[in-house]
Amino acid sequence: MSHRIFFGHEELLFICKIMLGDDAAFENAKDKIDSWYE
Repeated sequence: MSHRIFFGHEELLFICKIMLGDDAAFENAKDKIDSWYE
């Protein structure tokens, strides 16, 4: 359950950064999310 809460928080930051046009944040977040599903 704590992992799910963490994901929600990370996802919120990730969306905010995308909305601000932070491409580096997008790539970093995408890599992080991908690593969770490996």
